[in-house]
Amino acid sequence: VPGASCVDWPVSYEELEPFYLYTERLMGVQGLAGADPQEPRRSAPYPMPPGITPYLAELVKKGTDQLGYQLFPCPAAVNSRPYDGRPACVDCGFCQSQPCPINAKGSPGVTTLRKALLSGNCQIRTETRAVRLLFSGDGATVTGVEALLPDGKRATFRADRYLLAANPIEDVRLLLLSTQGAALKDQSGLVGRHLMLHRSLDVLAIFEDQLHGHRGHGSTHGFSDFRVPRDLQRPLGGLVLATPIPYLIEQAYTYLSQFRQLGVRGALFKKLLRQGRVRDRILSLSMYGEDAPQASNVVDLDPAVRDSDGLPAPRLTYRNHEYEESAVRYYAPKLIELAGAAGARFAAPAPTGELAGSGHLMGTLRFGVDPRASVCARDGRFHGIGNLYGSGASLFPTSSGFNPTLTIATVSAYVAASMVSPGSPERALS
Repeated sequence: VPGASCVDWPVSYEELEPFYLYTERLMGVQGLAGADPQEPRRSAPYPMPPGITPYLAELVKKGTDQLGYQLFPCPAAVNSRPYDGRPACVDCGFCQSQPCPINAKGSPGVTTLRKALLSGNCQIRTETRAVRLLFSGDGATVTGVEALLPDGKRATFRADRYLLAANPIEDVRLLLLSTQGAALKDQSGLVGRHLMLHRSLDVLAIFEDQLHGHRGHGSTHGFSDFRVPRDLQRPLGGLVLATPIPYLIEQAYTYLSQFRQLGVRGALFKKLLRQGRVRDRILSLSMYGEDAPQASNVVDLDPAVRDSDGLPAPRLTYRNHEYEESAVRYYAPKLIELAGAAGARFAAPAPTGELAGSGHLMGTLRFGVDPRASVCARDGRFHGIGNLYGSGASLFPTSSGFNPTLTIATVSAYVAASMVSPGSPERALS
């Protein structure tokens, strides 16, 4: 791809597959093996079967069947039945952008983080913020982490090994705050580069009748027919999700601010929310476009803006590549066509902001085999820094065209296993 830096991952799917299965069991994922025609080989089924098919998905299926697309239940970390001491989802629709009130959603607070805390081997320092890594004289070893305590004082924490896991923006920010005026021990010059945000395409469809989109856990169904790498006759798209627009709690805030001056409150306000005349007739068809990784898409420190502690804020320099923009132009009419086939009266692409991304953060510390072309090695360890590791989405060399959450957790598990069992990470799973 001209102007892009597309490279292979240093770890194969076959090596990561056991860690995908481990992560699915840890988080509690529902799904149907083989339902996605683009799905790679699996050696075990999902921990739970798919939940109920909502009415909205049935409508979309009429359209996908008519146009020859294959709609399938999307894997999701939501309990379709009691699992790991947590109840099954009741499909109340309150989980989009919010914690689940009954803990049926596999959020870290009720799965991974909770188990780590209960093990006695994990500690959370609340209101304590890492602000600088300390390095040895030759820059090849991290000797400590300087942190701001709740009272504003600074303290140093020391360990044998250190792991960056803040996110692709804050990981880089911490590194740059640690090396102001000095060079990081890095041959590639790629720290902070190749930021990817998943160029999304959202087509909003309006129906005459109610969709009851709040009955379900959000993005229950999708199709991957636009994600066919072998088809060179069209741009490479991504997974398309059929998503309602409930956001019930956010809608309550919006309506309250809009109608408070008219005296709409109490029982009348509750009736307004229940009717949901706008919300309950809108469907979003959302495609995760794959960003072409570009070295010019970079995270660095802002020379002027400071945060509440007086530290330089991160600055993002980002421009979408023609690679993903061509996919958006090609597939937008197809999603509008699908909306019509599903019964919508009106459909149009949703406007994008100045930064046309989904909010999925990936890249900036890409891992690879060659220290001249990557920041971290295949096990997550920084090239040239023996006890510092990257993890999760920061390591991604490319972004793919699917939601990255499971892969973020899987790569993190792979790096952790590589720390425990260097050279044979799979042994850590046994």
